[in-house]
Amino acid sequence: MNDAPTPDGSRATERLVELDRIQNEARMLPQGKKLTAAQIRGVRAAFQDFNEGDNGGWRYPLARVAKDIDRSPSVVSQWLADKYKGDVDSVTRLINLWIERVSRREQSQHVNTYVETWVCEEIAGWVRHADKRQKMAAIVAPAGSGKDMIIKVLAEEMDGHIIYCDQDTTSRELLKLIAATIGLKVTHGSAKAIQRSVVNSLKGRSTILFLNEAHQLHQRCASTVRSLFDQTGVPIIMIGASEIFSFVDDRVNGGGQFARRCLMIDINKRLGRTADPDNPERLRERLCSPAEIRRFLAMKKIRLADDDVLSLLTALACADGSGAIDLVNELVETVVEWWPGELVTRENVLEVLASIRLGEHDTLMNQAHLFLPDIEGEIAAALSA
Repeated sequence: MNDAPTPDGSRATERLVELDRIQNEARMLPQGKKLTAAQIRGVRAAFQDFNEGDNGGWRYPLARVAKDIDRSPSVVSQWLADKYKGDVDSVTRLINLWIERVSRREQSQHVNTYVETWVCEEIAGWVRHADKRQKMAAIVAPAGSGKDMIIKVLAEEMDGHIIYCDQDTTSRELLKLIAATIGLKVTHGSAKAIQRSVVNSLKGRSTILFLNEAHQLHQRCASTVRSLFDQTGVPIIMIGASEIFSFVDDRVNGGGQFARRCLMIDINKRLGRTADPDNPERLRERLCSPAEIRRFLAMKKIRLADDDVLSLLTALACADGSGAIDLVNELVETVVEWWPGELVTRENVLEVLASIRLGEHDTLMNQAHLFLPDIEGEIAAALSA
């Protein structure tokens, strides 16, 4: 890799620093209060600073900005010239959020590094559907199917936030996690006070919340999640194991208030044995194909030596119907690290697998501990082959 600085490298660095400044300033408008003339002038100046092109024009045409904030181009033009006679506060806040959203998108070095399997594409499709319909969604997906990777990609694309849940997450802790994730400094106060701050920050924003491993949430968190959705209108996506459905399905004991607001999608059902009268021996649908694994690695500029290593990686990715795509990703990256400049071979992958079994590779052990019980047979067969 050529590490020599490019002629405009320092300029690019300055641009990122400037974007970071603009993004931070874009979060500073008070909620629930009428904006002052100085604050409006500040947003107008920030917009001009952010959107000014190298040759005097706009980097993003005003018609594009207007479409993004759901206003007419004439409104944006008049607001910019300080001649708008309508709701200046509303347009100023929309422009402010637009600056934050676009600057964040520009800062992110988005690389589509996930395996484009049918599982990931189905997750993405349902998330976009929930976002379009402004609904909550509970999505059950198989372990090791790459859902963490696709969540990160979707959060980046949709200006979303990911909250990681565990079994100790109470309603108050969940609210604190959400507050911290969206940039609020909330450490004290009651759950109601924290929720008010979160609601005020999220209301009117074009964003989406992902609750990862949501099946671990205590049932008492359900009312908090539903209340946040009702008060903000922000889509909330809950992803994890099948216990999520018990969390959201209140049709028997709760009158269905949660369930009616929530799409429920069980992707695991497609991994079960399929009834097919023309092919009674047909088993579950695989998580991914060799072609999908090859495309994924090509996207990461990782080259395989032959089809033997591709077959091994595909078997591991689809192991026992639950899969270990995340582990495959770590495996090949470790091979590239250990044997730089060489093609990834079956022998090299097996050597890394052996190091996992012997506990010699802490990083991979951390990645693999969820998957090793499911793929133990495949690893043993591979090592003995």
